[in-house]
Amino acid sequence: MKHLFEVGLGILAVAALHPEIDRLAILPAWFYVGLLIIGLAFLIVGAVLWIRHFIEEHRQEPRYSTEKLRKGDIPALRKFMVDRLGPDVLSVAETYKLYDRNPNMFFGIYEEKTPLFGFSNTRRLVGHFSLVPITEAARKLLKQNQLKGNQFTTEYITSMRKKPAGFYIGGIISGGTRARGQTMGALLGRIALEAKRKSPHFYTRPISPDGMRLTKKYGFEPVIQGLPDPMATVHYKHYTSGEEGE
Repeated sequence: MKHLFEVGLGILAVAALHPEIDRLAILPAWFYVGLLIIGLAFLIVGAVLWIRHFIEEHRQEPRYSTEKLRKGDIPALRKFMVDRLGPDVLSVAETYKLYDRNPNMFFGIYEEKTPLFGFSNTRRLVGHFSLVPITEAARKLLKQNQLKGNQFTTEYITSMRKKPAGFYIGGIISGGTRARGQTMGALLGRIALEAKRKSPHFYTRPISPDGMRLTKKYGFEPVIQGLPDPMATVHYKHYTSGEEGE
């Protein structure tokens, strides 16, 4: 970059000596115009590379945090899900009912960025998962593949005061590759915590090929074996103490 500036300034300096050079040799006008253009080009390229280098040096990596969602976050959560899954998701009112039953099951992953000159931070939701504490009745239905994630009502969810019979993993969604990694890492960490504190029984039902791939990767087994479509059944895993899903 420094050399580009030096070369550009040198060429412009030569062009500025037009009168002195003409005393020694008469050169066509286009020669000096060409020098000006070339000199300016070197300066512009040097400036662009310097700006790029400055931005790269001062750019701050985004920070991520995992938070339990508050009731006031539910409308933004639904918009986030609709934007990625379409309108066939729980309404805000339906989600409020589940939240009121147990507010500790919805988690958001937030990305925070500091602009180059640090005037103000930007913070946005980039991922979500739900870890639903289930009743014994719900667990029995899941073991028989008779309960889907979108069929959960308050009767299948334990309150905060009761120990759950297990957990149902649902609503895993993220925006972008980095956010996806952060979301999965947060989910696995939360599973390890709840498996140690409350119950080792975890259920899920993949709804996409990628979800099916992750279900297999983390050791979940179908509750009904041998179905042509593995996504047609609930999957289960018993987490041992200290296991984080690797």
